[in-house]
Amino acid sequence: DAGRVVEYGTRFTRPVVVPYETGADLEVSGVVTAVDPETSRVTVELTATAEGEKVLGRAIAVARLD
Repeated sequence: DAGRVVEYGTRFTRPVVVPYETGADLEVSGVVTAVDPETSRVTVELTATAEGEKVLGRAIAVARLD
């Protein structure tokens, strides 16, 4: 649920060119790196790749669990 995201930050390390005719494939994955039971929040480190190349650097999201 996108409404649970309370914080998000990233920087683009490489542009993603999206051809009009074919579009582009973007693969996004995430790993929970911290859980704070006191605040009911998790920190997720995200990785995004396009054509096998990493396109985001230092992508972090914090989300509420409740």
